[in-house]
Amino acid sequence: MTQQNPNNNLEPLTTDDVQLYLQQHLTAAKGGLALFKRVAENHPDMQVRETVTELKREVEEDFSRLEEIARRFDASRAPVQEGMAALGEKLGRLKLNGRITSRSPLSDLFEVEALIDGVFAKKQCWNTLRLWAAHEASLDVAQIDSLLARAERQLERLGQLHDATAARYRGE
Repeated sequence: MTQQNPNNNLEPLTTDDVQLYLQQHLTAAKGGLALFKRVAENHPDMQVRETVTELKREVEEDFSRLEEIARRFDASRAPVQEGMAALGEKLGRLKLNGRITSRSPLSDLFEVEALIDGVFAKKQCWNTLRLWAAHEASLDVAQIDSLLARAERQLERLGQLHDATAARYRGE
């Protein structure tokens, strides 16, 4: 993947750089998948739970595709980073929201927004890999295009959930 662009001053990416990039996205994706699972099981709004459950299946497939791509580059999972990310997610639930023993009403909205953030980051990963595919034979352009399209659909569905959730706070 070492290729120099004469129009910039960036060093060409090494295999180690690509491995690190994929490792970071695997770590983030594992945390995102955990959030999808938690929201699918525990969200108080049945519509959100049902939609997120459907999307969770796709997100699990996307995670498997990312693992496959990472294996092509010999990028291994980073258990320490994954553990720290999981701990950070759990600590994030302890945020001070004015309610010590109960769920804040805004938690519903924040969770949907966090899901959107995770899918957007995943979409950016697919987009980056799509750009790199022009110079990397081990990247399947058709597969990445399919993953990009699915991320767009996921963002659309989550955007609808977000808007419906936000509207509830205004009594709509």
